[in-house]
Amino acid sequence: MQTKYPVRKAAVNGAGVLGAAIAAQLANADIPVLLEIVLPDKPDRNFPTGHAILNS
Repeated sequence: MQTKYPVRKAAVNGAGVLGAAIAAQLANADIPVLLEIVLPDKPDRNFPTGHAILNS
């Protein structure tokens, strides 16, 4: 599909479940993605994805 303003690159703020999924979809479409990981000051049991990315 051609659009008037094609997406050439993207940035996703937050690497939680939703942010990681959005970044993955953009990457699958061959769009360069900057994924910014925002971590809380202390570990948060509700934020496992960011910690998993940093510890991999």
